[in-house]
Amino acid sequence: MTGSDGAEGIGRLFMKKTASSGETRTPRGGRSRGVPTGLSIGQQLAALRTRVRAMLANGLVSERGLASATGLSQPHIHHLLSGHRALTAGVADHLLACLELSLGELLGEDILGAEVDLLRNQAEPRTEVPMLSGSIGAGGSPPERSGETAVVPCHLLIGLRAPALVRIEPDAEMAVFLESVEFAVLDSARPIIPAIEGLYAVEAESRWMLRGLRQGRECTYLLTAGTWSRPSEWIRVPRFEPVGRVIPLPGFRL
Repeated sequence: MTGSDGAEGIGRLFMKKTASSGETRTPRGGRSRGVPTGLSIGQQLAALRTRVRAMLANGLVSERGLASATGLSQPHIHHLLSGHRALTAGVADHLLACLELSLGELLGEDILGAEVDLLRNQAEPRTEVPMLSGSIGAGGSPPERSGETAVVPCHLLIGLRAPALVRIEPDAEMAVFLESVEFAVLDSARPIIPAIEGLYAVEAESRWMLRGLRQGRECTYLLTAGTWSRPSEWIRVPRFEPVGRVIPLPGFRL
């Protein structure tokens, strides 16, 4: 689309400010949902027992070989792996060393990565930001002040002057930017000077959409993921200021 082709479809675009008020904010939950709570020692030992059993079944090791490598008797190895005797941390460390198994191989990269993220998140400074109702994207209702707050890592807010958390709806035209994205930070501080690689919330036909922007002297160009590098297909509309800058938060959950 070029020129006025997309202007009518976009409809009336205008800036919508969220007015500040003296309302009391209610913190949004204490603990994040869907965040791993950490693997217990028992779970790790059970994972090792399961892995060694699989290696025995596949002929990769034998109980006799494990006994020779660890210095334990074969009956003792058998009872440990069958669960008739407790597998201690010391013996587990010995088995890991003998089998040259890493934690990633034992637990799986997804589980190990989640645990590392959990530890990092627990150690990282966090702060509360306003949380907006509604969402940005096709089919969503326009975001508004909700009186609630959400806790987010401080590093996500560096350089932002008026941040708020907002939900992101799926948008086929921006899918490449929104993989694993359920929430984003909206910075509505003025003035907004669109950056080349930035994403912005624009209001169109009573909903907010996520788009890239280019400001011309007398008009504004709206970009989707598919038209980002094709200027001839940018949608041209009367010049306006977006609702705010949007910073997607891949993987962030409440």
